[in-house]
Amino acid sequence: MAGPGMRYWELSRVLSRHLPVTLAAPEGSASPDEEERIPVRVYARGDADAVQALVETHEIIVAPGDTLLEFPFLLGCDRYMVMDGYDPHTLESLAWNQGQELEQRVRNQRERLHVVTMQCAVGDFFLCASQRQWMLWLGWLEATGRVNPLTYDSDPSLRALIDVVPTGIPARPPRLTAPLVRDRIPGIGADDAVLVWGGGIWNWLDPLTLIRAVGQVAARVPRVRLYFPGPRHPYQGFVPDMEMRERAVQVSDQLGLTGKHVFWGSWVPYQSRQNYLLEADVGCSLHFETLETCFAFRTRILDYVWAGLPMVVTRGDVASEFVREYRLGEVVDYQDVGGVTEALVKLLSVPRETYAQRFDKARRGRSWERSAAPLLAYCQAPRHAPDKDRAPDWQGIRHAAQQIAGLQQEVSRLQGVIEGYENGRFMRVMRWFANVRRRFGVGA
Repeated sequence: MAGPGMRYWELSRVLSRHLPVTLAAPEGSASPDEEERIPVRVYARGDADAVQALVETHEIIVAPGDTLLEFPFLLGCDRYMVMDGYDPHTLESLAWNQGQELEQRVRNQRERLHVVTMQCAVGDFFLCASQRQWMLWLGWLEATGRVNPLTYDSDPSLRALIDVVPTGIPARPPRLTAPLVRDRIPGIGADDAVLVWGGGIWNWLDPLTLIRAVGQVAARVPRVRLYFPGPRHPYQGFVPDMEMRERAVQVSDQLGLTGKHVFWGSWVPYQSRQNYLLEADVGCSLHFETLETCFAFRTRILDYVWAGLPMVVTRGDVASEFVREYRLGEVVDYQDVGGVTEALVKLLSVPRETYAQRFDKARRGRSWERSAAPLLAYCQAPRHAPDKDRAPDWQGIRHAAQQIAGLQQEVSRLQGVIEGYENGRFMRVMRWFANVRRRFGVGA
């Protein structure tokens, strides 16, 4: 799983110990741990009927914003709606789409903003992953009318409307179950110095600086090996391959590092990831100086903490502050090849056990049970937001969001309508246009 999947699996585990929980996931998904006995319901992408059937049998819906785009019926849902804003998708998309034509980029960004508006409109309770994100989302909520006398009087701190649910650390310590790297990947031996890049390669991350640094480290530590266990997203139908991964492969090839000092994997299943974490000497996570960095929460950094893996990270995000505070590795500047080189050489010169006590301290109070506490408290006593039926701003936003979602549904039927026109069924086309005019008040 990528970060969002990891988050919802772990939150489901915590909630299921107190309440009946169903985890709905797109096709191709499966439970990573059968012992947990959490029902996983798999739906085909866009299968609104299957998802609606699940919604009708559950009291509380916890979902990210894109779920509303895929299933617009949720905009009119009368269930308790918990909207998760842990992923700053509006900021990610600026980097994700940077290689496209400007017109397309603008359209994509408008869609992202539309998703945020829908999230703000339908939520009874909101989640985010850090105090920085909490302030970002307060700005969105205020801009869309959700910070108002009704929500303020309910709780002047606004924590009853939005609270922080950060990425947690599994309670069970990691255990080596099957070697994945040393003497398993051709070119990586038992005595090599192994670096790992824990997650995918996205456009807002910076594997290029790391690869260039490894080229320099190799002159001083010839046995250094950098392993990318999962450069591509595991669900290609949802997240296509990104330009940054291709650039990283090109840089590795151009420097003559591929197969000698840099190695590419596919995707390691969630329940097996502890193996490469325990086999490694250093974890790596580098990024650029962007808006996404400011508000991101790097899920894989917590995996490094879980495994007690010293790390090299770029400054600027919440995770780097955590690494610096507990002295869990080295924090480097943006795109600083020399700084990364020296950091890697330093960390490789001492056993990872040197950091054991620091990691013990860093893990305290950061379990998934502790992280999920605000969500569990809400689910044990759910409530509709006090402004859902009374605040004028809320009603206007909700109406607009429903209108847009309805229009999207109509447009999605256009392909069939066009096919009908091509087959000579002219009246079908006319009925479609008449329906749109009645529904949205278009023309006379």
